[in-house]
Amino acid sequence: MVVLGSFFLLLCGWGSGQFGTRPQALRGGFLAPYGCVTPNESLGRGRRVSELDDKFGPVLSPQNGWKSWERSEQLLCYELNQASAKQLSGLLATAKEGGLLLNVSLAVTLIWIVTEAGDVIFALEETIVEGGTSRRPRMRGIPLNGNVKPLGHPLLVGGSSARIAGELYLDLKDGSDLVWVLNNRSGRYGMHKSRKLEHLENVAELLRRYGLEVETEFFEVTT
Repeated sequence: MVVLGSFFLLLCGWGSGQFGTRPQALRGGFLAPYGCVTPNESLGRGRRVSELDDKFGPVLSPQNGWKSWERSEQLLCYELNQASAKQLSGLLATAKEGGLLLNVSLAVTLIWIVTEAGDVIFALEETIVEGGTSRRPRMRGIPLNGNVKPLGHPLLVGGSSARIAGELYLDLKDGSDLVWVLNNRSGRYGMHKSRKLEHLENVAELLRRYGLEVETEFFEVTT
């Protein structure tokens, strides 16, 4: 029941409007009640810049900027650590039970990013109706249209520069085994000619150290 409660807190504990008030605190790696990493905020441990460049790619400002509809929004964010990894493992275990929770798990996506200091931050991917307050988890495979806009990776770092970024989602491997899939599908931080497969694999290795079952999918950009 604890895992089930955490699952719905992760999916439903956001924003404003008809969904109510954002929770003021959540255990399990929760960073801050109303935002993620702000510019110039460092969670790093004194790691050298050159080492981080080699491991997670050079720091980039968000390509194509920070969208107007994102500037007044915030996401409920988590730092990758033992507590938050335990929640991810719990979500996988719950989804493996099948039924409704499996369907819900396969429908949503987490977005993640490596900060300038080398820390991994993630959150549920959401959309917003531009000019309004209605927010929803973004459904995988469903195209956006009209005034429904995505809330993207810059919100994980307060619009500042960062390293590689992408998506994390549950998928059925070979139609049967459920695993986490990590990719670099971020138009502003992840899909850039400076990004390499090894950068993505290094992030995946951080997840695996916490016992998470992770596969990678790399999107290469050559221009």
